[in-house]
Amino acid sequence: MTSAIIVGAANVPAAANDNITDAPESASEGENFLSPVTDLHYAALPSHKPIDETHVHQLLGVGNHPGETVQKLLKKLKQCKNYVRGWAAKQIKSKMVALARNLKSSDFTATLLVDGSPPTTFLDIKNWWRNPQVQQDEKNRNTMYYIAYGYWEECHDWENFLEKTFLEESGWSYCPESKAAVQGKNKRRGYEVKGCIAKNFTHVKHELVKQLQKAGRELNENCNFAKSRRGEMKNANKKKRRKKGDYYYKAYASSPTNNPAWVQVRLLYATSKVSNKH
Repeated sequence: MTSAIIVGAANVPAAANDNITDAPESASEGENFLSPVTDLHYAALPSHKPIDETHVHQLLGVGNHPGETVQKLLKKLKQCKNYVRGWAAKQIKSKMVALARNLKSSDFTATLLVDGSPPTTFLDIKNWWRNPQVQQDEKNRNTMYYIAYGYWEECHDWENFLEKTFLEESGWSYCPESKAAVQGKNKRRGYEVKGCIAKNFTHVKHELVKQLQKAGRELNENCNFAKSRRGEMKNANKKKRRKKGDYYYKAYASSPTNNPAWVQVRLLYATSKVSNKH
């Protein structure tokens, strides 16, 4: 049963932790050698929670599993998850920087410049968004929305594309039987359950967006942006579905003496201005 969970994981780099915080900024960091991992269980690497002994026992199935076997597999899975998320962070940061560099001033967006030059790192984008004067400009807010959400909505299957790229480059593969078993438990007709690697990619992107949001609050805690409807808006019409291009920005209504409020924004950007190819 163990062979259907993870095989060939020798030379896996040591894991720092299960969470993505500040992933490597430079292209040379985090490129530790990793032997191909074959027969990876389709649900081996949970994206929203740490890997623990309970998870390992669930993967191994019914039976009395020796503690040494459990601990060995637990260590391998943690290492693999760390590697997957580090790889994803580099790819997603790189894409965000490319988006920031390619967006030009238009009727909808503003050119993103840091000290007069285009950004070269994810940190540059964070530093740009920290500036309260940047946040006050509607076109700048649209630019930030597109980097954090808009492009990824246009490429709605980006995580599957990135997973395919990762599998091809790394030589990893899923266990077909585990994929069929996971899909068999799915009750949504016509829906294909994403693999654990793709799910981790989605979660890493979510964590990076949270870093951008946090950067925007550092100098002005009353300013924020989000994709989902906020509190009272959601309660007013629970059946209303968000449309692509909608986002929400929190700011003072007219002056700092007023209470900050969430405002709905609809960005009808022209998709031709930025390539929506992966």
